[in-house]
Amino acid sequence: MKTGAPRASRRPKPLRLHFATWELAPLAQTGGLGDAAGGLARALVARGHAVTCILPAHRDVLRHPACPALEPCGAVSLPTPQGDVAGRWLGGTLGGVRLRLLDLPALYDRPQLYGAPDAAEALRYVALSRAAASRAAAERPDVL
Repeated sequence: MKTGAPRASRRPKPLRLHFATWELAPLAQTGGLGDAAGGLARALVARGHAVTCILPAHRDVLRHPACPALEPCGAVSLPTPQGDVAGRWLGGTLGGVRLRLLDLPALYDRPQLYGAPDAAEALRYVALSRAAASRAAAERPDVL
């Protein structure tokens, strides 16, 4: 017969995780990054964690047949050397993964994910990084 205090559960507390990624399979994918981000996000959700994937609202993402219904979920304005870039967040869920798409048409409404022959390529990455950091500051995930 066992006596004493019951053992604490060994199951860790579920984490709230934010992934900032340029690609997420099946929505945006050119190589292994989309597979890795999508697979890891789904695996963590299956283990009970809350995962939010933050990615640009690329033209192809919004048109992809697997793109879930998206709802506006907040305005965004990011300062840049050329002035503020205004847009919005779009939200939805894909296979249990919470999506937050950064909808800045001035930056992301273009035909390809990478390699645009314009001066704004670096600005696209900076915008996603700043927006993800701002979202994390507001939502306070355990890990970004």
